[in-house]
Amino acid sequence: MEVAREASKIIAAVITTAIGMLLQESVKGFIASIPILLPLADMISPVITGIITGIITALVVYGLDQLFDWLSSKGTELLESFETNADAQAEAVVRLETWLIEQYRTSEMYSMALAEYCRIHSTYAIAACYVDSTVMHIERTSANRESIIGIFDVQARRKVELQSKLDDLLNE
Repeated sequence: MEVAREASKIIAAVITTAIGMLLQESVKGFIASIPILLPLADMISPVITGIITGIITALVVYGLDQLFDWLSSKGTELLESFETNADAQAEAVVRLETWLIEQYRTSEMYSMALAEYCRIHSTYAIAACYVDSTVMHIERTSANRESIIGIFDVQARRKVELQSKLDDLLNE
């Protein structure tokens, strides 16, 4: 970049100097057209041409420096912003990857929890069947107990009646 800058300055100086030499003849002709300055035209024209050529050369070199500064700073800033953006995108991708891995692990844990809840549900369903079966057996057992108690009551009354008849027979 620096070599291009310096080379462009040299080329600009050569071109402005060549233009200045061409301008010298025009300035000399202009000064010669003024009758009072005609004897001094050969001395004044190189001075005026030198001043104009120097000013033009300085302005062109300054413009080239500003152009190269602008090109290098804009490109650098733009490149730095691209690099910063690329770094931020890479960081976002890494965060997204981490988030997706965590989401996958969480989904696996939910899947395992769902399987465990299904197993627990099946166990409760089996237990409910056992409880229902037990309730039915208890109801039958309770009904049988009531029946047996009823039979024992009848038998106990008969025994008491028979005992009392036996006692009456023995006492007679």
